[in-house]
Amino acid sequence: MRQVKREREVVSFTKDCLESAILFPHSVATKEYICRLDTASCCPFCSVITRKDFFMSKNTNIRRICYLALLIAMNIVFVRLLSFQTDVTRLDFGFVPLAIAGAIFGPLWGAVTAGASDILGMLINSKGMAYFFPWTLNAILHGLLYGLFLYRKEKSWGRILLMVLTQGFLIDLLLGSLWAAMYRGAVHIYGVVFVERLIMICIKMPFQFISLSFLLRILKPHIKEL
Repeated sequence: MRQVKREREVVSFTKDCLESAILFPHSVATKEYICRLDTASCCPFCSVITRKDFFMSKNTNIRRICYLALLIAMNIVFVRLLSFQTDVTRLDFGFVPLAIAGAIFGPLWGAVTAGASDILGMLINSKGMAYFFPWTLNAILHGLLYGLFLYRKEKSWGRILLMVLTQGFLIDLLLGSLWAAMYRGAVHIYGVVFVERLIMICIKMPFQFISLSFLLRILKPHIKEL
């Protein structure tokens, strides 16, 4: 056992751990405390983070960013290239990557993925439509709800059905009809837009429910909370 003594700190460590630790001494240390560099525990006056843990955390963050970037790209392809869209509503598979992001990474990252997908999608292919922030807000709310309902939760049919109904009636119908009327510059036609979107949403919700139910059951063995 080799010991290195410095003024105001004493740390005992093995030769094997010498190159695998990052030491942060505390300025008020006045006693001799011994911290084992191969464990996560340490004294009140200094903290030790092993280089292995540091790079494991860094690699996990990089892997998460790569997965989210892939899901964002998938959403843009599904929404901007493989969809049917009007100024009232849109039918596409864009909900699939957002649901996966929410189920794996949670509400926060689900919302970030949805918001980034909408903004980048508009920059890549706006389909002749002007950018309208409330649509981005709707996308963020969708990503948030995917995380709230699916992250570390049982992916049961009842939970998926409740999630689809909440998104369909609360976000797409009530809020979406208001945004569509505002986008047209005529809030007074809210009732007309509401009926138009109600028909489309009643078609879209069963499609989303069936797709997500089977998809999440297939992916369930492979989904890990990172």
